[in-house]
Amino acid sequence: MFRSPDSPADADAGNIARTSVRGAAWMLGSTAVQGAVGVTASVILARLLGPKVYGSYFAAAALIEIAGVATSWGFGIVLVQQTGADQEADADWIGTALSLSLVIGASYIALMWLASGVATHWVSATVAALLPWLAIRQVVQMAASCYAGPLQRRLRFRLLATSSAVSTAAC
Repeated sequence: MFRSPDSPADADAGNIARTSVRGAAWMLGSTAVQGAVGVTASVILARLLGPKVYGSYFAAAALIEIAGVATSWGFGIVLVQQTGADQEADADWIGTALSLSLVIGASYIALMWLASGVATHWVSATVAALLPWLAIRQVVQMAASCYAGPLQRRLRFRLLATSSAVSTAAC
């Protein structure tokens, strides 16, 4: 809903500015932590797996990322727009988005299982075998976006940044 600049709700614009600056700092810190965890994990994986298996792993991960573009249906963005007014309606929006994410995600994993059988014609058997397992990470991220959207709307950047960093470390 549009409010005029002189409405009482906009009287505390300084608070919104401070919250936004703090939120940006939290998200910047989260991105730095995620990058550091990613580099560290890559170095450890390269050391443990050796060049051939490590290359196969990242080839499979690249294929999953490319195929995963189709799974990012934007539920988090819709939830940023649609949540916030009514807790009961918010629960309905989040539940619907999460259900759709899980159905699409299950279909995506099944498709990757099927693709892994066909992929052996173009990529190594190791890469093909990794595809369905790496698809699970995409589905977890898609489901997580259903909870990230309302956090963004409510300017809960500390919680959003912390959960993003933890999920990166876990996956």
